[in-house]
Amino acid sequence: MDFSSALSSVKSLLLRTPPPALPDEILSSAKLLESQHSPSPPLLSPGEVRSAVRTLCDGNRWEPLGVGLNLCIEYCKSDRNNKGTTPYLAGPRPTDTEESNNSSSNNDLPVPPPTNPTDFADPINPPASTADSAIINRNFCNEYLIPIIILPNLQNPEPRIRSLVATLCGNLRLNLRLMETSEAEGSKLLESVVPVLKGIIVEMAYHSRDKGATHNFGTVVTTGDESPSPSDSSSSASTLSTPLDDTTGWKSLETSLHALSNIVSGHPPGLPGGGGFVYADGEMRELVTFCAGEHVNRHVRAGGLQLFGEMIRVELGNSNGVDSGTGVDSHSNSNSDSMWDFDSPLTTSTLRVLRSGLSDNWSQVRMAASVMLRTFINCSGVDKRDDDKAKSVMRDLIPAMVFNRFYLADGVRLYSQENWKILTKINNNGIELVGKNLDLIVPFYKKMATSNNHVVRESSGQAFGELAIKIGRNADAKVYSEALAKELEPEILPALLDLQNDESWPVSTAASLSLGDFVLSFPKECKPSLPLLIDRWMDLIGSQVWSVREDAAISLGKTMLAYTHADANDRTVSMVLNVCRGLLPSAMDQLAMTVSEWKRNQNDAKSHTDTQLFSCGSLAPKGPRRDNGGGFVSAGRIAGGCGDCMVNRDREPWENSDGAVYLVRELAPFLDDKQVVEIMGEVVAVMEGSYHFPEGSILRATVFTCLPEICTSLQIKRFKNLVLELFLPEIVRTLESSRRGGMDETNISRLCVR
Repeated sequence: MDFSSALSSVKSLLLRTPPPALPDEILSSAKLLESQHSPSPPLLSPGEVRSAVRTLCDGNRWEPLGVGLNLCIEYCKSDRNNKGTTPYLAGPRPTDTEESNNSSSNNDLPVPPPTNPTDFADPINPPASTADSAIINRNFCNEYLIPIIILPNLQNPEPRIRSLVATLCGNLRLNLRLMETSEAEGSKLLESVVPVLKGIIVEMAYHSRDKGATHNFGTVVTTGDESPSPSDSSSSASTLSTPLDDTTGWKSLETSLHALSNIVSGHPPGLPGGGGFVYADGEMRELVTFCAGEHVNRHVRAGGLQLFGEMIRVELGNSNGVDSGTGVDSHSNSNSDSMWDFDSPLTTSTLRVLRSGLSDNWSQVRMAASVMLRTFINCSGVDKRDDDKAKSVMRDLIPAMVFNRFYLADGVRLYSQENWKILTKINNNGIELVGKNLDLIVPFYKKMATSNNHVVRESSGQAFGELAIKIGRNADAKVYSEALAKELEPEILPALLDLQNDESWPVSTAASLSLGDFVLSFPKECKPSLPLLIDRWMDLIGSQVWSVREDAAISLGKTMLAYTHADANDRTVSMVLNVCRGLLPSAMDQLAMTVSEWKRNQNDAKSHTDTQLFSCGSLAPKGPRRDNGGGFVSAGRIAGGCGDCMVNRDREPWENSDGAVYLVRELAPFLDDKQVVEIMGEVVAVMEGSYHFPEGSILRATVFTCLPEICTSLQIKRFKNLVLELFLPEIVRTLESSRRGGMDETNISRLCVR
């Protein structure tokens, strides 16, 4: 079933053919609604549309019910002319313009025109005739949707139905505000739904907490039986029969959190005591805090964060006179004179769930926490307050804010970068904020470097590198650079060395690059660790992954640059050159193999049957991590995130030569004419001796990729006099070969241009 739009859902229903077949009346109603998209659609009255929707919803199958719910959602948007937004379950709320555009594009079923069409001069209090002409009108909500459709399906066994019900709740909340002449009266229409949702959340949250199913920075802690006892099967507790784990759905707890969040988002301002936490005060608020920050299930944590953020937005929006129903999500809403009390228990709960969510192993939880963080900053004005308590709160959040700008998931990374821009755009003081909080940021990065999730560890390596570049090499940040240098030996280098030895190659290469940046920025402080660093980089020069080989060479290039400039007699270049010359001929020892033999081996089913499964983003199996002694802990998927990885394929001789070619590129600026001619002659010899195995074409492509950059570093005239003639035979041979490949041609062309 396709629920991406109203029309798509109707079409997919008509194509649905599993037994038993759909009843004729359902098919007829679906065809009638589909016909509204035809070039000459039949004109249906709002009552006829409602009748067709009821036919779909009254069936015993979940598919037509889902289509009916989806249609109601689309009609709600059309009835209110797309005014107002509801929380976007998959991430941040779009702006008003984006929401309007998206709604218009998805609302592909024409809506019957109202009897007396008119624009709403007042979107909250429209004329009664306009409200009555809506498809989803007051009576349809009161007499059918709420009692017959929404309430019985809040715990529907089909998760897609529960999700659609949750979305419909939010849209109805907004529409009811448009239909009613009295805000107080309108707010009561969903009072029958909210108590049921609160009851579900309370019951299932208590059940989770009593079972000890908690989450702590990626570690799942469970005590006792992981399944509900048979006595829990009474009443609505029967929905608790799902296993308690961290990945699959938790029946109706997640969707109930989303539904209540959608309802809260439509809460109108101006009601007596009408803050967002009118929906969750006392015991309920504590349980929402538990769901958002400690629950074992990532979907529940994300739903709890969404609900918590919406309650904050409505609470502070009302205090500042901001209409919570508009879905406004801009920094201009923040108010330095906000009513937020930073000494309150609410602040403690907010920081608790933000700290946990912004450090969560799962991307969707980090995304939800990032949205809640922006809501908190915008509504509380914490970034504009000068009192010590507000500064302390902001200081507590900065490490995670800085870190998540490097998170691998695009949504989290881009949204966090925008959060950081919002925080720093007024004073343009990003470096100052980081420098003043290094005592918190460095330990946080180090903690993230020990995460069970290789994505988090990779981000940690990148984040450390930024400190080296933006603070270590910034003349205007000398005070902070000195503070960073003090953290280098005891904290940063050990963490990065551990990451460099990581079994996941993206983590290893990120740490390698960051170590090179620290050596370039702090050569004196890194000198004691230099032998170990060079040994590690030299080992990675022969890695099975080409990007690891290249990045290790880049880091060695930064090391040579750092120490050659500091001391002309430094022997780092000569040491790297000797190792490079030793690795270059390795391809000569590669076993001979024809292309047909290589393809036969790759396509052999026996070679790929009952073998190790590999994790995403790596050539490595899921599970094991190195222990402190250099061995490996037990294999198996570690709870709380994507599997860890270890590259276990044996290295091949040609890979040493390939890595050495990248190293030649980095060495070129430091060599005299004699050394250049000698090392380039050895590179040509390796190319000439690489035609007896299929991977030789990869090695030669690497050479041609590096040559234009070598030409630039040597200067064009010097390159022509010393190097070009050596490579001409191989250039001609490659261009004449049927296996030359586009990469070779492209880089030869670049070389010719230069």
